[in-house]
Amino acid sequence: QAGSGLVAQLHGQLGQLRARQAELQAAVERQVAQCAPLETTERDLQAVLLEIHQEGIRSEKDMERQLLAINDEQVAARAAQEGEMAALAGRYAAAHARVAAAAASVEAHGRQNAAWDGQLGEMDVAMKGLEKTIARMEDEMTGVTKRCSDF
Repeated sequence: QAGSGLVAQLHGQLGQLRARQAELQAAVERQVAQCAPLETTERDLQAVLLEIHQEGIRSEKDMERQLLAINDEQVAARAAQEGEMAALAGRYAAAHARVAAAAASVEAHGRQNAAWDGQLGEMDVAMKGLEKTIARMEDEMTGVTKRCSDF
């Protein structure tokens, strides 16, 4: 009898354990059911985060392409400006050479004018000497004419 009481007691405890297991199983199933929407939401959020990440990568690549295009434009503009500057430097050098040639020409003309001024001065002196000589000759002629008329 003692053994049968123990078996009955164990059967009672087994029934309680099974009931407790059923309660726990039901609680687990309720928790799983409550977590299912959270898992779905988590998957949705992960999908959204992945899409945001991919969009960020696309935007970054697009930005990189735009920056490279801007850089290419800047390089081309810089090359064009350098070409223009070289052309301007060439024109400046040519204009400077023309100015230097004109200055040399003016200087040469100045030297020529100075030489002519010197020659004009010499001619002026010679002319005054010639005028004196002519005046003397006229005086002499007047004297000769006077002597001839005295005869």
